[in-house]
Amino acid sequence: MAELANVTRLLKELSLKEAANKIDVLTADAAINNMTPLDVLEILLKCELEFRNKSNIEKRIKAANFPYEARIEEFDFSNKELGITKNHMNQLLELSWLQQAYNIMFLDFYSSLDDITKVPLTEAPLLVQ
Repeated sequence: MAELANVTRLLKELSLKEAANKIDVLTADAAINNMTPLDVLEILLKCELEFRNKSNIEKRIKAANFPYEARIEEFDFSNKELGITKNHMNQLLELSWLQQAYNIMFLDFYSSLDDITKVPLTEAPLLVQ
């Protein structure tokens, strides 16, 4: 038991907090399922990595200071005034435009033709309105 407490302390010192939180349950599972030490280590590291990735995404979303959380699955494409269809959005989500080095410009309702003509011709944007 002292060994487990020592390993937990070391994990926390190394800032592997999620691994430290899961090691108790995982060591009990490892004994029951005859897991090798490498299996346990792999699971601990995967848990830590998943936790960090999730935390990083949450921090970035919070730092972006969006007024509310919106998902593409919840977007209402039935409003034809928006000028974008579900097919357009699916094409954009495929990121083929990125591989082909296209530029994309989204215009709001208040953009004018004057705004568009101020874009240098060398950028040749794909306009989605």
